[in-house]
Amino acid sequence: MANRDGLLFLQEVADVISPAIPDGLYACDVFDHFSHWLKAIKKYWDTVHPSSGFWQVAPGEGARLWENFVDESIVAVGFNEIDQDLSGYSEKELLAILKEKYPEFSDQKTKVNFTQLWNFINLKFELLI
Repeated sequence: MANRDGLLFLQEVADVISPAIPDGLYACDVFDHFSHWLKAIKKYWDTVHPSSGFWQVAPGEGARLWENFVDESIVAVGFNEIDQDLSGYSEKELLAILKEKYPEFSDQKTKVNFTQLWNFINLKFELLI
């Protein structure tokens, strides 16, 4: 099953990875090397930085904001109703802002979004973003 899924995945991304494949190599071999490299990097990273985490950046639909993020050296999260710099706010102040701007959120949704926003605001700059 895993081999079939891997081949289907390679077929889906073939036009993206094909230009990077050296002559004489197959896409499945390059992908296999990449997978082993990625596993080794993760093992190394977890050993050297055991408490580190990763954030996935999705700069808008179809990555439409990617160039802006790179040019401005920024990363943003999608709380469009909050149009202010939130650094320096206490947890209590941030929670009040979130409740004011998103009154339709349930208590659970407010809690989840607060945690995400609080963690984002308090990212340590030694993390790789």
